[in-house]
This record gives sequence, structure tokens and C-alpha cells, in this order.
Amino acid sequence: MIYLHCTLSSGEFHTFRLPVPGLWLDILQKVKAAGFNTISVYTHMALINPSPGVIDFDHYRALRPLYEAAKQTGIWIILRPGPYINAETTAGGIAHWI
Repeated sequence: MIYLHCTLSSGEFHTFRLPVPGLWLDILQKVKAAGFNTISVYTHMALINPSPGVIDFDHYRALRPLYEAAKQTGIWIILRPGPYINAETTAGGIAHWI
């Protein structure tokens, strides 16, 4: 068994507040330059699951571009799935149809 010991120095990044995946690499490079090695990211249920039976991980809701940018930058991701995220969002990010 291999154990990895590292100290996480994390900042918060809300991808839904910067809905342009092409800019995420630049943001993560700045996070890394600021001395952080990790970002914490919420998934926003109301955006991903806007109506019953609809799951949308396209465009700015996609996780792959974020993973690729983090991999390229050498930053860890702590993924924090909802449904409740608070983050000063309406209903705390919970889909309104519930």
C-alpha cells in the first residue's frame, strides 16, 4: 500500500460564476502562482439538473475542461457536489422544481 502525504492549501472556485471554460486554465495558473495546490469546486444542482429528468453537463457545467486545466496546472480538485451549496445562490443551489 502506498500512502501519499501532502498538505492541501486550497482556494474556492465556482465555475458557474465564470461560465467560460476557456478561461479556467488562466485562473488555475493564477491560483497556483498564489501558492495554492488545491481548489474546492461546487457542483450547482439547479444548473446541472434544471428540470425533472434533465441532466446537463455541457458548456460551463462540464467537469472535464476543469479536470484538464487542473491536471495541466498541477492542482488538486476537491469536488463538492450539492444539492445544497449555499454560495449565496438562490435556494442554496437546490433545483427549484424539487
